[in-house]
Amino acid sequence: MAVFRDIVESHRQPDRARQSPKIRDGTRVASEEQDLQLDQDEIRQVQQKHQEEEQRQHQENEQPSVGRDSAASMELYNHLIKLTQMRSQPETSPAALFRFFETNMYPHMRGSLLRQLPNIFRQAAQQLMRSVSLAKQNDFSAAGLPTVAQITQIRRELDLLHVPAFWAPLMVALAAEIVARKSNDSAESKRTQAALIYDLVEAWRMFSLPDIVVADQGALDETPSTEFRMPTPDTSKLEKYARRRSIQRGLACLFPRYAPPQMREVTPALLAMYAILTDANMTPPDAKNQARELLDAVSSILSITNAGRQAVAAMYEEYPALGAYVLSRWPLTGASQGVDVAATSSQTDLANATFSPTASAPSEAKASREARRATLDGIHKQLLEALRARNLQECEAVWERFWAAVSLPDVEGADLMRNSAEIFNTFIMAFTMMRMPNRAISVWNTMTTIAGIQPTLRTWTSLMVGYKRTSNLDGIHAIWAKLVESGIQVDTAVWTARISGLIESGDAAAGVAALEEMQQQWEEWQVLQAAKKATEAAGGNRDSSKSASSSAAPTIKAIKPTIEPVNAAIAGLLRKGNLPAAKKVLAWAGQHGIEPDIITFNTILRPLVRAGADEEVAGVLNIMSQRGINLDEATITILLDGTFGNGALADRSGEEQAEAVKQLLAEIEAAGLDANLQTYAKIIYLLLEADTGKGGGHHASKAVSVVLKRMRQRGLAASEHIYTILAEHYFACNPPNIEAVRSLIERGDPGEASQPSQPLSASSPSAAPLPPLAFDRVFWERVVRGFAQLGDTDSAQRYFVNIADSLSVTSSTLEDLLRALIHNNEWEAAEALVAKIQAQKLLWVQSGNDEATMSSRTVGARQFRHRFWHLAAEHGLLQMEPQQQ
Repeated sequence: MAVFRDIVESHRQPDRARQSPKIRDGTRVASEEQDLQLDQDEIRQVQQKHQEEEQRQHQENEQPSVGRDSAASMELYNHLIKLTQMRSQPETSPAALFRFFETNMYPHMRGSLLRQLPNIFRQAAQQLMRSVSLAKQNDFSAAGLPTVAQITQIRRELDLLHVPAFWAPLMVALAAEIVARKSNDSAESKRTQAALIYDLVEAWRMFSLPDIVVADQGALDETPSTEFRMPTPDTSKLEKYARRRSIQRGLACLFPRYAPPQMREVTPALLAMYAILTDANMTPPDAKNQARELLDAVSSILSITNAGRQAVAAMYEEYPALGAYVLSRWPLTGASQGVDVAATSSQTDLANATFSPTASAPSEAKASREARRATLDGIHKQLLEALRARNLQECEAVWERFWAAVSLPDVEGADLMRNSAEIFNTFIMAFTMMRMPNRAISVWNTMTTIAGIQPTLRTWTSLMVGYKRTSNLDGIHAIWAKLVESGIQVDTAVWTARISGLIESGDAAAGVAALEEMQQQWEEWQVLQAAKKATEAAGGNRDSSKSASSSAAPTIKAIKPTIEPVNAAIAGLLRKGNLPAAKKVLAWAGQHGIEPDIITFNTILRPLVRAGADEEVAGVLNIMSQRGINLDEATITILLDGTFGNGALADRSGEEQAEAVKQLLAEIEAAGLDANLQTYAKIIYLLLEADTGKGGGHHASKAVSVVLKRMRQRGLAASEHIYTILAEHYFACNPPNIEAVRSLIERGDPGEASQPSQPLSASSPSAAPLPPLAFDRVFWERVVRGFAQLGDTDSAQRYFVNIADSLSVTSSTLEDLLRALIHNNEWEAAEALVAKIQAQKLLWVQSGNDEATMSSRTVGARQFRHRFWHLAAEHGLLQMEPQQQ
């Protein structure tokens, strides 16, 4: 894998702290070092070329997408929309789509014009050409479809062949079609076969010519039809590939604009082409002469490097007939000289070729659609993260990724766009929050005009929330006025957004007035409904038709105030420090029969706890108990943060801390509220967090023991999270309490809350909580890192066995373990660790072959940037992957 070679090369220094074991073996390494250097230079050349090209395009030709200013004409955008609409109609054939594209869009996208267009046009062309390619593969005689050479030329001109894996299936299918017609002796079939062969030759010419020629129609027209401009491969590289029997890498030398791994899918197409064009019984002499330059170049490669018959057979599992034909002419080196290899091939060799009878229809388009569908959820999460960070640049980047996923002109893309209302709403809210109203309006217009999504109440609410976050009072008033004018039925959520927005934007009076307005509208609505029912009852059946006629006009229903807008008003007022106004709102709610809920009490408790108003806190807890409102995690967090947070007990003795814990637990239980495992874990964490580093880390031991004892009394098993908290604390003690850690692992005994060498079970067995059934990965990672950082590699390795086969182990844990092994000169163990992890990561990254997994491979490759890999390379521990044929 290229990433490993890059890491190794970057750390190859003259004076290493240690030589690789292979270097110590002697002379055998010299040739391998040279081969490695050649591979490194080869990949660097390709990568450098691509990076320079991408930089140039980014600096000179960066294009905006829809929703931003664009250099594309409105007419071209209209053609794109039309193309999208045509794709959504099942009766529209690929041939019709191609004719529309070729006539209306392709002439405006060629050459230098492409650089002036947003990426959406190239993406649309890419999706179209894939559809056309699939249709061509299904029927090479279909009327109205372009030739394979035309498809290849368009792909090259529009920069759609930077990943040849999506072009190669078409070329393999074309070769299979040519071979399939070999057994048909009719004149019509032979004419069609000859036309397909000439198309094959021209398609390979379009693939082989340099970019500067293909991109310039004038230069292309002046280039002779026999000119391919094949490069001269490096003989030393070919000899290296010959030793490895890597025919793929050898043939990749003919197309230097691609890295060798990219040519893997192209290799079977290239070999099939060579077998066909060198078959005198099939190929017209003129076609062979036209392809002479290409055939000579391939022949020069095959004369040096080659592959075994089994490897060749495996290339054609989807096309067994084509595979049998290529294998019948194998080895191909004699074919160019007119030798009929088929005559000398034995039936035994053909029988040994394990062809699979799998369907030949490729699944490229399906993979693309599934990838985009799977991507949308991730895009929405990325947007929410960018929104939380208020990162405008990342929001714009996420918009680009979102639009690329939904705007390709196919049925699936249209469906994805129409079903993306929630993401559009989030973009509107995000740009509004970041004080980019023009971008929010642009997204709104894109959603309504191009996506065909009408604004819903959630859309209006998103705008309202956006203005709330920016404290834009005028914006909130304007949006509410437009919403009322639109006649859309409002709901509790938008009322809540308006009320809290007004209060938090600095106009508390307007917010409270809006809450009262909501109640007033509801009361008026109730009166109207009562009057309507009375009128209907008085009129009877006699006036039923008239009554129905008079009520035909739609009426917007008022919304009954609930506790949600009340809570929003109280929270906003308390954040502004207006406690009296918050109490008035709470009293007002009671007068109108609106009952408080757990959120109401949590909102009230927070400032009371922070102010240290113990009596009022106890009173609120009693009210909660009387109303049957159970304590939730938010309540626990508020109480615990007030009692133990920010070092509140740091200056108290161990006995005083223990007493404070007992008092808090008693208050919770006296209020009829039950503490759960999350409550106990939170208490332990806050106590130990403040205690670490103070007094050797044993100051809070008595208080923690109270918690553990109470858990035992209630029959609660300590959670894995609690054991992880304790393990981290034991390692952080000064000195580290190793005996307590071992007691945790071996007996499930947390010890006397970290008192050195005094396991709690020895003095008070009933105080130890029940051990968990098994420790999780996070716990074992903390243990491994703790022992590794102490230099105890024996213990670290012994406990690492519990997670050694997990792909979720963090690179930081691996780095700590590797660093400890290196420090202790345990080279064999270090090399074994690196080899195991490298094999695991390679297996994961290389799994899957379709387009849907390509993005996950790219993301997965990021983990190889971690310091663990560079540390391994620095000490000669990182090995190269085995070469594949």
